[in-house]
Amino acid sequence: MNRIPTYLHSTAAKAAHRHFLIEKLREEKCFWSYAPDFAESDVPDEIIIEKTLIYLDLDEIKTLFELYGKQKVKRIWLERLVPQGDYLYTLNRFFAWYYFKVKQPDKYVKSMETRILNKRLK
Repeated sequence: MNRIPTYLHSTAAKAAHRHFLIEKLREEKCFWSYAPDFAESDVPDEIIIEKTLIYLDLDEIKTLFELYGKQKVKRIWLERLVPQGDYLYTLNRFFAWYYFKVKQPDKYVKSMETRILNKRLK
C-alpha cells in the first residue's frame, strides 16, 4: 500500500489551508495594495493572520488556528490588533474571551494595549 509520508501530508495540508485563507481574503478584497497577479508566497504569515482575524468569519479563523497554532495567532493578535485600541476594541475583547480564554477580557485587552504601546515608545 502506498502511503504519503506524514510530513508531506501535513505540508500539503498546510499549503491547502494557506491557499484557502488567501482565496477567502481575495474575495473580501483584502489585498488591494498587492499587484493583481501577486504570488501567494508574497503574502507573509503575519498578514494572513491579521487580515483573517479582522475580516473573515469563525470557520476561517478555525482554519487559521489549525494552520498556525494558538501561540503564533495570539502573538500576531497582540502585536497587530490589540494596539489599534478603540478601533478594534470589541473584536479584541471577543478574541480574548472566546479564543484565548481570558477571564477578564476588558482589563486584559486594555492592559496589553498599554503594555505594547509603552514598549514601542521605549
